[in-house]
Amino acid sequence: APELLNSDPYEKAWLVKIKLDDPSELDDLMTASEYEAYNADRE
Repeated sequence: APELLNSDPYEKAWLVKIKLDDPSELDDLMTASEYEAYNADRE
């Protein structure tokens, strides 16, 4: 439901599940707060 996406997008409202061939690739991803800061700098 859209309400769940808005209220809990990082825990209960996942839309997809991805299986990585190389889980170490996760080490290079940004956290949610890092991504928000990155986007704020680009506006």
